[in-house]
Order: sequence, then structure tokens, then C-alpha cells
Amino acid sequence: MSIDVENANWVGTDNRPSKNGVIVVFYDKEVQDMKRTLAEGRACFNLKPYIRKEVPGDNLVAIDRPARDQDKFEFPREWERYQSKQTDVVDGTPIDQWPVLNRAQVAEFKALHINSVEQFVAMPMAHGAKIMGFNQLRDKAMEFLTWQKEAAQVAEIKAKDAEKDSIIAQLQARLEALEKVPRRGRPRKVIDNAANAA
Repeated sequence: MSIDVENANWVGTDNRPSKNGVIVVFYDKEVQDMKRTLAEGRACFNLKPYIRKEVPGDNLVAIDRPARDQDKFEFPREWERYQSKQTDVVDGTPIDQWPVLNRAQVAEFKALHINSVEQFVAMPMAHGAKIMGFNQLRDKAMEFLTWQKEAAQVAEIKAKDAEKDSIIAQLQARLEALEKVPRRGRPRKVIDNAANAA
């Protein structure tokens, strides 16, 4: 199956993934420079920026072509990663960090271009039919993401509590230090009621 990658467009409204549903990666590809090759009499290559677009759950649809200026504006976050050479960054929880899956399932998901648990949850039902037990796995994925979010909130609360405890301990130490400092000035007069009564 050959795809005209220069003019590839998404066709039909049902199969068109949203920008968030598409995995976009910019990368360097070695492209032979024919002018230099002929001039120098040896194979000469230049690195050119390319873009690869993949749909999670569909290993048949992939676009791989030279990057255009339009791509840089359409996918600015991915372009920024490419420029900083961090092309392997996965948005969300990496699929191999999800404890429900075994290694074979992780390999299967990666072959279907599913790199994060969030991508799996957002995947269209039409593509999910390729995965055995899709509905049960999706439910588990949603529970996992909910649990992760709650765990992050609990960790944040614990961190704030620890910070407050630290501030309280510092204030108590300062108060104790201030209580130990002798007071200046004249000592208070102690009135002896028994002496005054006589």
C-alpha cells in the first residue's frame, strides 16, 4: 500500500482524528543530496526535518513526509520538542507504566501507536475493535487515571502539610528562644499580700 505522502490528507469525517488524537513526531531524516553526490563523486547526505503522524489504534494510517512550515504552526509543542531534541516525550502516562498490561500487551499497544494510557482512553471505538477486551481495558484505564489523579492530590496535600509542620516547628523554636532571653529593664514588683496586711 503506497501513500502519496506529499499530498496526504485525512478523508471523511468519521476517520478524521482530532489534533489531540494524532501522534505527531518531528525527526531528522538523512536525505541524499544529489548535487553534492555528483560533484564529489560519493554519496552525500543532509539532515532534513520530517514529520510522522500516526493514529493511536490504527497501524495502517501513518503519514511520513518532509515537514512544512504549516506543520510547525499546526503542532507548535511537538516542533518545540524536536528543536530541543526531546522527540521521545510521551504526553501522559507511558503505556508500559500501566501495571494492568503484560509485556506482550504493551508491545501490541505500541505496534498500534498507543504510547500512553490517556491515548488509549481517548481512542475511538472503531479502532478499539482491534484490541481484545477493549471495553474492560478502557474501564480499567479510566479507573487507573482517576486513581493517579487522586494520588497526586493526596501527595500535594501531604506536601503542604509537611511544609506547614516545618513552619510550625520553626516558629516554636523561635518562641522558645525568645522565652529564654532575659528581659531588659527593671524587674516587676512582687507584692506580698501578707506583708501589706500587717
